[in-house]
Amino acid sequence: MTIHAANIGKSERLQRVKKFLNDKRPHSGLEIAKKCHVYAISTIMCELRANGVEIETTRKADRWYYRLCP
Repeated sequence: MTIHAANIGKSERLQRVKKFLNDKRPHSGLEIAKKCHVYAISTIMCELRANGVEIETTRKADRWYYRLCP
């Protein structure tokens, strides 16, 4: 199954999230949502991956964390 991902070159939403993750530290989905003014974080991560961006996902207790791979 594939998703209809936005093109990162045309999507300000994806560009904002990628720029925020550029520090390569783990960030919670809630933190990303608040700082980047976006929703559906898991979908955004799928779209970034579809655009060739490597994202590491980890879970701690009931929170998901996302990190741009070095």
